[in-house]
Amino acid sequence: GEDIQEKRSGGNMLYIIFIIFILTLLGLYLYHNTTKVKLERISISSDKIKDSLKILHLSDHHFKKIGRLKKKIIAYLLSSND
Repeated sequence: GEDIQEKRSGGNMLYIIFIIFILTLLGLYLYHNTTKVKLERISISSDKIKDSLKILHLSDHHFKKIGRLKKKIIAYLLSSND
């Protein structure tokens, strides 16, 4: 009786630790993917464009109000100005 009960509680504890570990990894993955900033430069040449032209396209942003991430993006863009 008691040996089986102890084995079950040990297995349950291992299962709970595993679930917490997986949820932690998922949380870190989601945090990373919603806070990273990627800058991609594409050069296009055309005889139809006489002057230099820069286009900024921001997409897939997950911030609602001015905060650390938005300040990070602005600083990143300003520092990479050619």
